[in-house]
Amino acid sequence: MNRNSRLRWLPPLALVLCLASSLIARADDPVPGPGAPAPAAEPAPPTPHHKVSPRFQCTDCHIPNHWVPSTITPVLHADFGYPLLGAHMNTPCIACHAAGAYAGTPTACVACHADTRHAGRAGDKCEACHTEEAWKPVPAFDHARTGFAIDRGHVRLGCVACHGADGKRLQALPQPRACLTCHAPPHGRQFGSDCTRCHSTAGFKPVPAFDHDKTDFPLELRHRELACLRCHDASKRPAVNPACRTCHGDPHRGGLQVECSDCHRPDRWRIIRFDHDVTGYPLTGRHRTARCTDCHRNERWLGVRSECLTCHAFDRPRTQDHLGKLACEDCHTTGSWRAVRR
Repeated sequence: MNRNSRLRWLPPLALVLCLASSLIARADDPVPGPGAPAPAAEPAPPTPHHKVSPRFQCTDCHIPNHWVPSTITPVLHADFGYPLLGAHMNTPCIACHAAGAYAGTPTACVACHADTRHAGRAGDKCEACHTEEAWKPVPAFDHARTGFAIDRGHVRLGCVACHGADGKRLQALPQPRACLTCHAPPHGRQFGSDCTRCHSTAGFKPVPAFDHDKTDFPLELRHRELACLRCHDASKRPAVNPACRTCHGDPHRGGLQVECSDCHRPDRWRIIRFDHDVTGYPLTGRHRTARCTDCHRNERWLGVRSECLTCHAFDRPRTQDHLGKLACEDCHTTGSWRAVRR
């Protein structure tokens, strides 16, 4: 038998010797007799420091060389029924598996992320609006499902602009979708609360397709050139009505009992078009070219006496010899004071 042949028999021989030694040692052990105490139980295997499913072994997550870190990667985590995506890929295990509980971990978002923003008002299906990448922005959320579609000028606004920093600003409001909830109109509520009658979500200005002629105050002449807020400014006048004095005041201080439009027009305020013939003193002759204030001194427009000497007091001395005998108009005319009729 050569050297190589002898070496091939060494491993089996060593195994036989080990088994024989084990059997001899067991034979030498005393056999407990009747009533002898039972041998001490072997210690139980160590319990893992975390709770796992019985379907998995330690080697499914660890290797003998080192216990940590585990061999579970975001890709392998999908084998446990929950793929790690987005921000979850960089989240420490303990953030979701508190106290080392790896079995029965809930997969609902609210299990780890407290719904302090919506307080359950939007349901528990966070994934219907959010993604694993980040809570914001919210690309999957369709605001039209709330009954208020976001378009045009509203698109560039953040959620906080309407819902407030705590997300609760609109909860207690009776009409959370009304324009007046967020926009304070400069003309107040004199036109009601339906802003869409004149405005669009593209912007409050300019005001498209509003026909002022359909109101009880059609715009004409110089009124057509005015900006809306010249008349509809709630900070200056809470309500607007067709009366001229609403914007122009009353320079006559209530001394007239007629409407402004009886004397004035929107083209030129200072051009007076009052028909004096409708009064008890029609204007004739030079009276037609006289200024109103020549007779209506101190802006006294009512109760002005119609006797000639009321305005022509400088001729009073000349009338001393025929007072009570003749009236001024018996000799004079309104065309000329000096042309005397005989």
